[in-house]
Order: sequence, then structure tokens, then C-alpha cells
Amino acid sequence: MTRVLTSHAAPLLAMALLLGLSGCGEPTRVELGGRAIELRLDEFRIEPPHVGARAGRLRIFARAAGSLAHNLRLLSEDESEIHARVPAMKPGVVRAVEATLLPGNYVWICSIGNHRELGMRGTLRVR
Repeated sequence: MTRVLTSHAAPLLAMALLLGLSGCGEPTRVELGGRAIELRLDEFRIEPPHVGARAGRLRIFARAAGSLAHNLRLLSEDESEIHARVPAMKPGVVRAVEATLLPGNYVWICSIGNHRELGMRGTLRVR
């Protein structure tokens, strides 16, 4: 017997497939109208350190490189608010996070131990 997916079942199946695959290796890169940033977190830097983007929804892919675990925090320029966070990742892991950002300047850091003080910081300018 052949089953035909209804208009409601097809999107649910597609979402389930994407969620299932996102746990295997790299996350599925579903760009939001070209609005994605890829960051490499390495000892002891974030590459690229300075990035510009348009205001609105933004997807950030963070890749832990090197030999240590890293995380990512996207903070307001005065560091009073956290706008996005990626939990600690072992080397080789890639995680994605989305944030809706207003125009302004933001700071990203690795908040593990003294990684920030050793150079794991950068800026995001949103226009």
C-alpha cells in the first residue's frame, strides 16, 4: 500500500528528518536568507574576530577546533545582556544557535576559564 502525505504531514516529516540529521555530525545549514555566520573557536581565538550583519534573525554556527573545549556567548556591547549562548563543546563539534538582533554592537567570547583573557573574543556589528 502506498501512502500519500497530506499537506500537514509532509512538513512534519521534513522537520523530523532535519532534527534527526542535525544530531549526526555537523548541523544542517538552513540559512535564513543568507543570514548565517560560521565561527571557529580555537586556542585562543575566535575566527573571524570581527563580523558585520544586518539586523533581524541570524544563525550562528560555532565549531570547536583545537584540543580544548570551548563555548560561545554573544553579549551586548556593555556585556549586560546575553543574546545567544552555545554550551561547551568538545573539539570537532559544531553547534548552531539563532538570535534576533537589533542594530548595534555586540561582543562574543568563550567564557570557559580564562579563554577570554587569552584572546577568545570578537565583535559583531549589526546594521
